[in-house]
Amino acid sequence: MKNPLNLLIQNVSLIGYLPIFILFNFVLFIVTFSSTLLR
Repeated sequence: MKNPLNLLIQNVSLIGYLPIFILFNFVLFIVTFSSTLLR
């Protein structure tokens, strides 16, 4: 059986990394969109 506290820490870190991941995808989308626009 896994430690509930360890599982909670993993979930919190996942929730913490989610906005950074979304922001990174958004920036990547903007860069690719602008590069196709400049062509």
